Amino acid sequence: MRLGSLPPVLEAQAFLKHFVRAVATPCERAEEIIELFSLPNINAIILEDIWDQTDEDVEDEAIVGKLDIKHRHTSSVESLHLLGCCISNFVLEVLLSLPKQLKSFKFDMVFLPEKTPKNIDDEDDNGYDLDFLPIALDDHVDSLESLVLTAKTRTFTIEHYFTGPLDLSDFKKIKTLLIGYIFLPEIAWSVVDKDFYLRLPLNIEELRVYYGGDEYYDFVDRERNWMISILEKKEERFPNLRLVMASGTDRPETTESESDDADADDRSFELSKELAILAQELGVEVEIEIR
Repeated sequence: MRLGSLPPVLEAQAFLKHFVRAVATPCERAEEIIELFSLPNINAIILEDIWDQTDEDVEDEAIVGKLDIKHRHTSSVESLHLLGCCISNFVLEVLLSLPKQLKSFKFDMVFLPEKTPKNIDDEDDNGYDLDFLPIALDDHVDSLESLVLTAKTRTFTIEHYFTGPLDLSDFKKIKTLLIGYIFLPEIAWSVVDKDFYLRLPLNIEELRVYYGGDEYYDFVDRERNWMISILEKKEERFPNLRLVMASGTDRPETTESESDDADADDRSFELSKELAILAQELGVEVEIEIR
């Protein structure tokens, strides 16, 4: 159900609140939808296009009242999706603090277009602190089973947004992880980080790394190395691992005049012999998917 006419109906017929299991709605600010989390049997909420940079120093009493700590850990929501959202760490923390036990979380991030390296004056405010995400999710460290993290990076360098690698090693229940390649420094930035696998969930069953646009063509340079690194650690660290996938979008369409040059520059995406043999020996399915 989309939000649309829902509030007036619920106000007039309060008993209907007990029948609402899932809601999907666009919204601009978090305080507009906080009450959805209080629906007695709500299980899933999908929020689209939130652009809310409210911080913890907000003084607006109306906003403070809705984001008050008394609402935290009271919601029955188990699945929360934030799609195309550009929100502050404070707003993220508030939304994640509402459910009692979150099992599925999807966060599709959009970065502020005005916060580019060229116009950031405060060195301490140069984007998102990636270390904060596991902290915000900490209340669900013993319940989260599925995590999806993707991001629209626009045209500037992703290093300007994240201060350090994402560490999910404490999330022992995560079975499925779909993650944008930018969240994994070894893959995204050519950083020497041979131990990056130590930051992955121990009981992971499916790891899917997503590339967008031309980024996919980094695969040939780095992908095989990190896939092999993870497979080599399967028996020691990831006993339940059964699928490792790199997926993404093929290169943009070319004009007919460009097609010959494009064909000449084509790269093979077949698994290397070493990777294929290792995957077969360990019983892990390894896939490369171009859409």
